[in-house]
Amino acid sequence: MPDEKLKLVDSSKERVAFELMQLVDGRAKDLDNIEKNKKYYLSLYVQCLRATSGNSFDHVLKES
Repeated sequence: MPDEKLKLVDSSKERVAFELMQLVDGRAKDLDNIEKNKKYYLSLYVQCLRATSGNSFDHVLKES
């Protein structure tokens, strides 16, 4: 699984989540620093993916 890459297909919920992550945090454009902040960016991406999947706001913010 560590070798899996995220496929950003046009209009996919994964692509929309990634673009939403970039809007929420402008630093997401600087992916060189992602190694230092993996937990932060992965948590932010998961929240954005939940948001694009039709989840409630409470579920979007839920940890885990």
